[in-house]
Amino acid sequence: MRSVAVLLGLLLMLAAHAGEQRFTLREQLRVTWTDELVTFPFTAPKGACHPASVTLVGPKGPLPVQLIEVELWPGTAFVKSARVAFVTDLAPLATDIYILRYDKAPATGLSADTDLRITTGKDFVELSNGKFGVKLPLGEQAYDPPANAAGIPGPVMAMRLADGAWFGGSARYGARKIRRFSARVTESGPVVGRVSIREEYEDGATLETVVQLAARNSRAIWETHSAPPPGIKTEDREKYERDIAAKNGWLWLMNRGIDRLSLQTLVHQSYTLRWGTIQKDRYGNLARDLQDFDLTAEKPGTLISLLAWAGWWNQQQQSWFNFSTPVKGAILGISSLYPERWEQPGAPGGAWNGRKWLPLEKDERGEIFFRVNTNLGDRYWTFGGPFEKPRWERREAFLNGCPEGIWPLDRVKDLVLDWPGDEGSHPRVFLNKQDLARIQAQPLDGQRLDDLLNYARVYQYIDLPTYRDPNPLLAYLLTGSPIIAEKVNLVERLRIYLGQLGNFDRMRSASQLAGMYDALIDSDLISAKERRVFRAQMAYLAYACCDPSNWSYERGFASGNQNMTVAHVLNQGMLAATIPDHPMAKAWSAPALAMMEEWLNTSVGPNGEWPESMANYAEVSAAMLVVYAVAAKNAGIKDYTRDTRLQRLMLYLTKQYTPPDPRFAKPGTAALVGSPPSGRGPAYHQSGLSGMMAKALATDDPAFSRIMQWHWLRAGQSTGYLSDRMGGLEQLYMDPTLPAETPPWGTEHFPWMGALLRQGVGTPREYYLNFIMEPKGYTCYYSESGAFAAIWAKGAPISVRFAGHGYAEREEILISRVLPAREVGALAERKARFMYKGPIALTALAPLSRQDYLAATMRMETPVKLWHPDQTHTDVLPKWPPAPNPGKPPVDWTRRALFIKDRDERGVNYLVLRDTVTGGQPTMWQFWTLSEKIGTPEEVKDLAAFLADKPGNKAMDAREIRGSRFTAVGQCGVDVEYYIAAPTNTPRHTLRWGHTYYDKYSEYQDLLHLQLPTDGAYFVALFPRLRGEAAPAFTTLGEGKIIKVKGAFGTDYVFLADGEATAEAEGIAFRGEAASVQDRPTGLVLSLAAAGEIRHPKGYALAADGPTSLRVGQVLTVEAPPSDKPRAIAFTAPGAWVPAKSVPGLALAQEGNRWTVTLPTGVTSVMLVAP
Repeated sequence: MRSVAVLLGLLLMLAAHAGEQRFTLREQLRVTWTDELVTFPFTAPKGACHPASVTLVGPKGPLPVQLIEVELWPGTAFVKSARVAFVTDLAPLATDIYILRYDKAPATGLSADTDLRITTGKDFVELSNGKFGVKLPLGEQAYDPPANAAGIPGPVMAMRLADGAWFGGSARYGARKIRRFSARVTESGPVVGRVSIREEYEDGATLETVVQLAARNSRAIWETHSAPPPGIKTEDREKYERDIAAKNGWLWLMNRGIDRLSLQTLVHQSYTLRWGTIQKDRYGNLARDLQDFDLTAEKPGTLISLLAWAGWWNQQQQSWFNFSTPVKGAILGISSLYPERWEQPGAPGGAWNGRKWLPLEKDERGEIFFRVNTNLGDRYWTFGGPFEKPRWERREAFLNGCPEGIWPLDRVKDLVLDWPGDEGSHPRVFLNKQDLARIQAQPLDGQRLDDLLNYARVYQYIDLPTYRDPNPLLAYLLTGSPIIAEKVNLVERLRIYLGQLGNFDRMRSASQLAGMYDALIDSDLISAKERRVFRAQMAYLAYACCDPSNWSYERGFASGNQNMTVAHVLNQGMLAATIPDHPMAKAWSAPALAMMEEWLNTSVGPNGEWPESMANYAEVSAAMLVVYAVAAKNAGIKDYTRDTRLQRLMLYLTKQYTPPDPRFAKPGTAALVGSPPSGRGPAYHQSGLSGMMAKALATDDPAFSRIMQWHWLRAGQSTGYLSDRMGGLEQLYMDPTLPAETPPWGTEHFPWMGALLRQGVGTPREYYLNFIMEPKGYTCYYSESGAFAAIWAKGAPISVRFAGHGYAEREEILISRVLPAREVGALAERKARFMYKGPIALTALAPLSRQDYLAATMRMETPVKLWHPDQTHTDVLPKWPPAPNPGKPPVDWTRRALFIKDRDERGVNYLVLRDTVTGGQPTMWQFWTLSEKIGTPEEVKDLAAFLADKPGNKAMDAREIRGSRFTAVGQCGVDVEYYIAAPTNTPRHTLRWGHTYYDKYSEYQDLLHLQLPTDGAYFVALFPRLRGEAAPAFTTLGEGKIIKVKGAFGTDYVFLADGEATAEAEGIAFRGEAASVQDRPTGLVLSLAAAGEIRHPKGYALAADGPTSLRVGQVLTVEAPPSDKPRAIAFTAPGAWVPAKSVPGLALAQEGNRWTVTLPTGVTSVMLVAP
């Protein structure tokens, strides 16, 4: 009876209220919410609502309620607008209604209990609940004259743990003087307590510190708002922040009253860790548990810093962590909040200048405190009770600055998680229902299906999307069978992954999950009830991925890796294309479209280059560009597949790929092309991007499509780089039956990358020489410029830059190049001089049909400090040749290279290098070969005996070898003959190094090492030959400027000088800096690589002001590279000659046996015949 009477009294009391407003909380994400502070907007007619009249009834009865941010009707005591605040719980998929009633007079009668206590004293106020408390100053004070900050109490007097123990405090620091101080209560419960503490400095600058504690909440919200002196000029703000704002503020004391304060954090990287010993699991991996580090044992200095947004590369810079003690365990937690308010887009210095961070420091006395400076702008964070171990045990929750794993209910309730318009429209992003019906109507490959099912059984799904999921999805899509879907737990996978609410690797998996969602959401596998939940969860994922707290490169919330920004931003567009009917889809698409335009305009180079390494990261970026281009086209947003900028990028990527690599071919399978070992990251990957472009443009641009298809087929119909973006649909999207065509590629200049020298593209005996000359320092390490990243000859790799992990191997001593003389040195020395940097330039590239020439200059000037301590396999190297007089910078190096070419790849093609060094320093010349051993021709004659002790996968210290001729016995059936024309009287050595990497791939090479004590030139020929072919004879002529190469193929004379020079040998005269003569059974070829002249004793001569060749046979062929103006070329040839066909603008003049032919603009060759 008593309960009935109470209820009757409550209803009568509520009925007496003059006004009512209803609020609905609808849970759509299948999440349990507890003790959540929520707020709703509220307005009332004039004179209708007294601030103290409001009451609230929820599903379980009365709740404490409070109006905050109240605006009164002018001149009255009545509320015009406010926000209604209360704390509540919400069950999964529940819909709860809350009724707010208000009146003209304060409420009387029944009131709901609250644990929030606000206690005021003469000069303090205490906010507390059963979980946390804080004591703050109260009152106002003006100082005339302004007072030293050190003499004024700090904004925090003390704090209280959940067990009632008081700790901490604050103290001011800095030389600024304060002229006014105020601390007042701005919200006084029963739901929210809020205190504002404001100081004004003598120059007019202000700092406001705000602390807010809500009922039932374990952590308070803390804010600082700093404003500069009035009238400060924009150009003076940087100096003000650096010299004044950053050097003043307050110290937030942490360890007073706490015995043995420890830091508790989730360790995800170890190489920047300064605290204690990290825990690892039995496999040697970092343990995922929160780990404790005793701060009393730490040296003074900065222990860790709280940032708005944290990367993974420095453990001392994080967005949340806990404090603990050995006795009590975790006692406190701190986390940044609203990171987008900390930093504005494009703010000077961005997020990484450190001025707005909250560093946790330790002084010499053992005091531990946060330093809260007066840096301009806003900061928000939570501090109070500790955080639990991240709910999904994934570092992504740690990195995304959301240790609870989901945004607060007060924010989620305002998201649009249910919307009309898309039922029955999926799939739509890459394939549609008609595509799937056509695929499922085709004969099924039973073996393929069995393989997919076996994969799904062996690689069980876990609690986040991974590379393991595309195959199970593909098994279902190929069949459309619900039985198959059940076998591979397909719906359960989707249910679990969407239920993670983005707490996984969003960069790689968000787009993948979108593909999976798109394929399944409208299938019969999904019930109507579950479809509503999945749609809501997909929308939440889109909100989370598009929020600045996830990634905001314009604020500095990003890494230095462009591919990561590309992925994160284009993920937004992918999610918008997946649910394009969502009201936010257009807003989500906007950043992706803007970034596509920016990247295609500014990041794609003149010949398609991309400012990331070709070994790996350029394709990581390109994968998202291509996938989004297809998705945007299919969604009707914009067609980027026909954009010439994207096509230029795709041509660059495919051209950079190496020829097929026999090292990785499995028995009975063809060798595949792979990404080159240039730049950071592991190389030799296969990509599916060309297959995507081939399919996307099969109808719109069939010629381009055929080239892309040719490359994709050579890559083994790879889906590389796509499964993380398309979730399995890539294997159905691409079409192996499309027509393919071998492109007519030749030697080519890539201004942002270097040059590719080629012969016989697409043939079994292909030549590929990838020369790195990267002026920006983005695509490759400085150490790589001037070197050949990879050389293929006769279809096989003969020299490569070590690929492996692709980071530590970029150390200069592991590169085929010229260096100041050195030995390996101690590890500390190597770290301090990982490589040299200085001005570099590709000064010449002259491709001709029978020779290619390049020249480049490099200055080794400034040592670059770099190390990759998580890759220790290079820490110990074999003993290098002795360097009694180490070289010192600066050293200038000029590389000149002639690639001598036959009529095609089946003939004799080889490389000659002349490397000139100045600077008066000892230097060394290095060249690595993929060989079994290096020896003299005499040693190699009995090949079986020579290779009997081949070291294989074993490093070997340097040993001296003597002579000028050496043979590198190749690992892939192509040997390299070295001929050293210069230097002639300095030591030669060889050594061996390599490594077996995590995927059981081994790469060991032999080094040929030469030395010069001072200025001079290294003049070396590298002649590849098939095993069993005879080696040619080499001779140095022309005072060291000519190498004669003679064999069954004929006789060549290769002229390379250190600059403009002349040389004669055996009746042949050269003038210039680079040229060659080929006297072959097929005819005579005179080739100038630059301005100069060649005279031959058979009565032929050639003179020109630039690269030119004269080929002599039944016809004469005069050739020159493309030019934007007519070129006059002089040659001598006996007999009478006329053009083989009429060419507009062509002129031919004769004076005896001397001829002058003028090639018109755009014409690169002319054939002359006897009349």
